[in-house]
Amino acid sequence: MKRRFFENAQMMFRDFSGVGTKKYPANGRRSFCIKLTEEQANEMAAEGWNVKMTKSENPEYPPEAYIKVNVSYAISAPTIYVVNGNSRTAITEETVSTLDGLNSTNIEYIDATVDGSMNPDRPKMSAYLKTLYIKYKPDPIEAKWAAFDNYGDE
Repeated sequence: MKRRFFENAQMMFRDFSGVGTKKYPANGRRSFCIKLTEEQANEMAAEGWNVKMTKSENPEYPPEAYIKVNVSYAISAPTIYVVNGNSRTAITEETVSTLDGLNSTNIEYIDATVDGSMNPDRPKMSAYLKTLYIKYKPDPIEAKWAAFDNYGDE
């Protein structure tokens, strides 16, 4: 089993609820993707990871490399935290779908494991989430009015 660590990575194509899209139904399989640098993409492809490229017909937006990270609770639950300032909130299987709408695309830290033997019919290895810390980026209006959350609780 191989492990790969990412810090300050950018998340894309989030589907923590496992709903998917009309074009790409997920059938209950939760996942998200991590944008890779060219160096990361080349290194990981050489190691056998399933590196993909976005499709773009617009020259202003060149294709970008990424990997899909599966989020599975079948064997062992991943450790997921949302970080907000100096606090963190644990995310469970019951609350993981809230990450689809979270106002953040930046991952502070991710630990993904991969096991090529999971699907011997496929030549590429798939990534499975082990640990994730994701930074919460509050909406400016939400941040402005956050002081009123506990108003009158004294």
